[in-house]
Order: sequence, then structure tokens, then C-alpha cells
Amino acid sequence: MVKQLVQSLSLTTQRLISSTSRRFRSISTARMSLNNHYMFGPYKIDSKEVFYSTPLSYAMVNLRPLLPGNVLVCPRREVKRFVDLTADETSDLWLSAQKVGKQLECYHKASSLTFSIQDGPQAGQTVPHVHIHIVPRKGGDFENNDEIYEAMDVKEKELKQKLDLDKERTDRSLEEMTQEADAYRQLFFCTQSHQPNSSWWFISFTSKRLQSISATRMSMEYYTFGPYKIDAKEVFYSTPLCYAMVNLRPAHPEEATDLWLTAQKVGRQLEYYHKASSLTFNIQDGPEAGQTVPHVHIHIIPRKAGDFDNNDEIYDAIHVKEKELKHKFDLDKERKDRSVEERIQEADAYRSLFV
Repeated sequence: MVKQLVQSLSLTTQRLISSTSRRFRSISTARMSLNNHYMFGPYKIDSKEVFYSTPLSYAMVNLRPLLPGNVLVCPRREVKRFVDLTADETSDLWLSAQKVGKQLECYHKASSLTFSIQDGPQAGQTVPHVHIHIVPRKGGDFENNDEIYEAMDVKEKELKQKLDLDKERTDRSLEEMTQEADAYRQLFFCTQSHQPNSSWWFISFTSKRLQSISATRMSMEYYTFGPYKIDAKEVFYSTPLCYAMVNLRPAHPEEATDLWLTAQKVGRQLEYYHKASSLTFNIQDGPEAGQTVPHVHIHIIPRKAGDFDNNDEIYDAIHVKEKELKHKFDLDKERKDRSVEERIQEADAYRSLFV
């Protein structure tokens, strides 16, 4: 009986892996890394500038980095909006960003990371291809932390301008960018070479991990946000691993995947609900990146044309609100700045979007 069960489970796993491989291959053959280049919107990126890749994502050095280690992580398929990525692409993109960020933070002896997506033109996106800005951060790299977002907005515009002026991207020499990419590529050589053998481990591990996590600290009267308690009534969407609250939470692989699939779903619904046309996604990963509450959280902001005079002003506002959030939590662990009734009312309205 046990032998039959093992054989059945093994066959099911092989079919799942085979199906996943075919699905990855079918997407990766569509307008991706043809010949010796990758596509970044309408632009061709020399493969020598790409230092990390998977069947669905790639990471490239930046044309004009605003700090050492500032790179871009993109899906291979040309997709304009983050909310239009498939579940596989979303998962792979953020697991890649997580891995790249971890390695570059160590390589550049940094202590924090900034992750940012400008999802749509009203959010400041200039190249119509989803891309994550990753910036290793150190204490004092900017006099005021929010200055990095002004610089990022400027660099985003410069990137588009330079790519338009010169499709061969000669603003930095190809040799210079190749040299940087080669240095970064070495950081991922060992981890990439072992990926094909990890499928069974990942499936079995995920199954056990989901069971152990779901049995604790979930579906209770409150959720934990760092050292603070969040009333469950303020949570309008949740999965076994993540939740979204009125003002936003949770990186084992499955946690990072679930977090960003949740963010994608929440963003899509709130953009529609607020009649917006773009989204800003932002993670301040560590104190030097501006994080004030020591618990991973994504800022999701539906965007409309003209909501700020200058797009980069939104990052000043995020930085201010992040400090205010910590300040209010410290003053009142029960979060009385807005009444519970007001927050529950907003959460109820959002909750109906996911029924």
C-alpha cells in the first residue's frame, strides 16, 4: 500500500514538473532573448549586459546607475503592466529580485535595499516593459532618504531618452557594462547550476511548510505587523501566507511568491475601484532604505494623471507616511489615529472586491 502511494506521488510530481517545464518553455519562446539579445520594451539589450536569468526573468546592469549596484530585473516576455504578468512570471520575477538583491547587497557591502516598480505612465514608467529597480543602500548615501526617489525618477526618464537616442545604448561603453555584468554573474554561478535538481525538494518542502505556517498565527482576532497588533477587521484580503490591510503586510520562496501574487491581485482591484490608471509599488527593505517598522511591507498606491505635480513627489510622501506610521504606532499600539469604525468601513469596501 505504501509502495503504491509512493509510486503514485512520484508519478504526480513528475507530471507536475513536466507540465511546469512545458509551460515555462512555451512562454519563454515568445519574443525572448532571441539570438544575442534580450528585449526591453522596444529596445534590444546585449546579452553581455545580462548577469542573471531564469526561463522567465532576467537581470541587467543599468545604463546610468544612480548608486553602485543599481540594476533592473525584468520579465523576459514583453509585458507593460505588472498586473498583467502570469502567476508563474510574478513568482519568478520576485524570487529573482530577492536573490539578486541579496547578492548585490553583500557584494557592495550595503545594509539595506530599495525595490521599486513604476507600473504605468502615471507612476513614472517610461519604458513600457515591467521592470524592478533594485538599489543597494548604505547609511548616508543620500542626505535625505526620499532623495533617492527623485533620482530614480530622473534616471527613469534619462533611460528612455538615451535608449531612444541610441538603440545600441552607448551612454556607458559596452565593455564597461559587460565588465560589471561579468562580476555580478559570478555571484549566481553556483546557485543557477543546481536549479534543475531542486524541483522535488521544493514541492515536498512547500507542502510541509504551508501546513506548519498555516497552523500558527493565522485566522485569529488580530494580525501581527512587526511588534504591533492589527485588528482582523482591518484586513480585507488574505491567503494562507499573506494579508493586505487598509494602510499594508508579510522570505522563504513561497512567502515571497505569495506576497507578490497578493500585491498584484490587490493592486489590480484597487486600481479599478479608485478609477486609477497606474500603480506604484515600493518596498523599503531595511533602515537605510527608509523602513521604519521592522516587518516586510509593500506600499501599493493607485495613480491618476496629475495626482502629483511631479511624479517623484510621491516618494517624498511615502517616506513621510512611513515615518508617521512608526510614530503613530509608537504613540498608540492600538492604532487610534483613525477610528476602528472608519478603518473597518474601508476594509469592508475592499473585501467585497475579492468575494
